[in-house]
Amino acid sequence: MELSLSSLKNMKTHAEKLLKNLEVTPLTLPNGLAHLKATFKTQPVNMYSYAWKSEIFRLVRMTILLVPGRIETFNFVLYPNYKFVAPVFASDFVITGTKLRIGMIDWMPIFPDDVDFKANWIMPMEEFYIKALEIAPQYDLKLEWSKHFTSKYACMATDIEEARMPALVNLWEKYLNRYLDKIGTMPPAELSREEEVKTWHHTYNHAHLNVENKRNPYMVYFGEQMGKRYNEEFLFSNDFGN
Repeated sequence: MELSLSSLKNMKTHAEKLLKNLEVTPLTLPNGLAHLKATFKTQPVNMYSYAWKSEIFRLVRMTILLVPGRIETFNFVLYPNYKFVAPVFASDFVITGTKLRIGMIDWMPIFPDDVDFKANWIMPMEEFYIKALEIAPQYDLKLEWSKHFTSKYACMATDIEEARMPALVNLWEKYLNRYLDKIGTMPPAELSREEEVKTWHHTYNHAHLNVENKRNPYMVYFGEQMGKRYNEEFLFSNDFGN
């Protein structure tokens, strides 16, 4: 089963081209998690997950959820190796019917109060954020977790028809391409800084795991046991891929 919405298909295609350029190595997901299947209100539910690693990224993951006529999602996240003082690239798109519910794009700031980090990794997103405001309404961050880990220039688009998505897809490509250009020229960090980066990654995954284990829709489709296992062994695992 494939994505049917052209906007999400275009993002998947672009991501796959970039992965070839990054010379990634595929990772095998924990047993039974690469393809989850269920039936929800008589409709088939399929979720496909993929993972890779490279010299720069300790983990790149992609997840696609398909419930025909009801919901399609595209989630694409890149975790740099700990030796790079660089943010996690996070993007998550959820379309219900033909309307965008969530269109999140961010370089999740590791050290938001550090002057150099702010100049290198937060301020460059401002131009993209201004464009995001022109493209779509932005939803408010309500959870303390999201307020703590999300940058002030994250795109939080919502409430536009799928037919208006091409501009947002183009913006996603700009966020992603600029991010890859910047991280591709970064020198490795000192060992002490590397430990700080590792701590941030672990804290981020732990905090996100706690939130998602309470409200994750995967549990609705695939059951609480499988939903938690998916979160803990793959989505927010500190061990997977290492």
